[in-house]
Amino acid sequence: MQQLENIFENVGGEFVSPLSVISEKLSRVKAFIFDWDGVFNDGTKHLEYGSPFSEVDAMGTNMLRFGYYLTHGEVPQTIIISGEKNQSATTLATRERFNAFYSKAKNKVVALDHFLNETGIEGQEVCFFFDDILDLSLAQNVGLNIQISHPGKPLFSHYVKSQETVDYSTGNPGGQGGVREAIEMLLGAQGIHDLTLEKRVAFEGAYASYLEKRQSQQTVFYTYAEGEIIKQ
Repeated sequence: MQQLENIFENVGGEFVSPLSVISEKLSRVKAFIFDWDGVFNDGTKHLEYGSPFSEVDAMGTNMLRFGYYLTHGEVPQTIIISGEKNQSATTLATRERFNAFYSKAKNKVVALDHFLNETGIEGQEVCFFFDDILDLSLAQNVGLNIQISHPGKPLFSHYVKSQETVDYSTGNPGGQGGVREAIEMLLGAQGIHDLTLEKRVAFEGAYASYLEKRQSQQTVFYTYAEGEIIKQ
C-alpha cells in the first residue's frame, strides 16, 4: 500500500481518504460516473466540436471496466453526466459502449436520481469523477469521489477536501491524463493493475469475453428539458 501511495504522491496525487478506505469503498462500487468538461479535457470549448478527449484517458476507462469485469464477472454501469451536449462526449460514449449519456444536466443530482431509479443501484455504490462546482450536488450523494484537479482552483480544492467530498485528488489535470492517473490508482488499490494490463495485451480469453459483452450494450442518450429527464 505504501509503495502505491508513493507512486501517486510523486506525481502530485493526494489521498484525502486513506488508500485502505478508498479500496473498501471501491469494493462496493457498481457504477462509474464521469463529468465531461474539466475531466476529460481542460474545460476549453470549441464552437463546433465542444471539448475533446484524450485516447490516454479513453484507454483508462476501458481498463477500469475490464478490471471490474475480471473481479466481478460483469461489465459495470458507466455513464457521462454533463451540463452540456458535446459531440466528443457522444463519440466516446458511443464508441466505448457506455451505458448512458445525460446532457444539459445543469442540476446533476437530478440525472443521478434518474440513473439510480433506472438501475436499482444505490448512491453509495457509485464512483464519481468530477472537477468543479456544478458537480458537488452529485458528489455529495455517492460513495467514492475522485477530483480531477486544476491549478486554478486552489480554494475550491480546499473546500471539497474540508467538506470530505473527495477521496482522491489527481496530480494531473483534466486533458493531461488526470482520468488515466485516477483509474490506474483505482486498479492499483484493488491489486489488479498488472493483471488487467497483461490480459488486455493478450486480447483473448477474458478480454475477448469482456469485449463481447461490452459491445453488446447500446448507449442510451438522455437530456434534461422542461424540468425532466427525456430519452432521446
